[in-house]
Amino acid sequence: MGAALRVGAAFAGTVVGAGFASGQEILQFFGLYGLQAGWGVGLAGALLAGYGYLILRAGARFQARSHRELLTGLATPPLAALLDGLLLLFLLGGLAAMAAGAGAVAREQLGLPAPAGSALLVAGAATAVLFGLEGVVRTIAAVVPWLLGAVLLVALGNLATHPLDPGWAPPAPAVLPAWPLAAVAYGSYNLILAVGVLGPLGRASPRQALLPGALVGAAILASGALAIHFSLFTLEPQVLQETELPMVLLATRLAPGLGPAYSLVLLAEIFTTAVANLFGLVARLDRSPFPRPAPPRGPARGAVSRWRTTTLAVSVLAWLMAQVGLAALVRNLYTLMGVAGVTLLAALSRQALGELRR
Repeated sequence: MGAALRVGAAFAGTVVGAGFASGQEILQFFGLYGLQAGWGVGLAGALLAGYGYLILRAGARFQARSHRELLTGLATPPLAALLDGLLLLFLLGGLAAMAAGAGAVAREQLGLPAPAGSALLVAGAATAVLFGLEGVVRTIAAVVPWLLGAVLLVALGNLATHPLDPGWAPPAPAVLPAWPLAAVAYGSYNLILAVGVLGPLGRASPRQALLPGALVGAAILASGALAIHFSLFTLEPQVLQETELPMVLLATRLAPGLGPAYSLVLLAEIFTTAVANLFGLVARLDRSPFPRPAPPRGPARGAVSRWRTTTLAVSVLAWLMAQVGLAALVRNLYTLMGVAGVTLLAALSRQALGELRR
């Protein structure tokens, strides 16, 4: 049970970040379709549970140290190469979105310049990644209980004190034509971003902990997403259009001092996903996700130096990309990731069906 909770917490913490905890992600993928899109959250949760387990199991089967080994085992060489390139791009984009979210919090809640908030987030993530997979998992798992508690407190508190608006109209058109498609896109893009951590985590975890761990992680994510989804309908559409952080706004409305407090939780949640994305990128580019202290001489010293150099270079690039802004990244890049992630789900489905036939 302890191992399953560890896997579930790492799974949830990898997915949760700036878009989720701020409410912007749930608004774009579900809120813009109206109240009925709550069913889409349930569909997305089922996808996360099922395919999250398949990724963990594939990571164990192919002894994945990065997403490269997992993709090579799942797909043909041309498709694996395509997915590998896309995943590198998406992990970088996801890391940039986390940095942009930190910048938005710094600007709207702390009065700091957005680039400074982004820089602090990226620097902290880089520090955690230098400790390898175990440091990443411990960092992520430590934040998840605070995440779920804060999201439920703010969302359910607003639902209890403010009625849903029956005449609520979307503040902007949705990107995809229907909420079932948005739910599939939401599940697939979150899974493709989580591959960089879930693959190595499946390799390093007991086999019997993988399925319950996937179920725990998906349950955490679905319950939080449902609470956020319905709480958004207590805000006026115009207000949602004017802020990048609707959940912080809901926290402030519930209690004036709760807004700054939720901002700190939001930063911690953003941090966990930034750590996961950065680790996935560096593990793939470095091909050695378990760095060891460097001896005075020998090739291992160069390997650790390469790990550090890669981490620094990727961090700086993500910070530069973060200057685009959170809302733009969530709306455009995240939707593209969702569509592309369906290819990964198809490869996982094919593997699972092949095992059933055998």
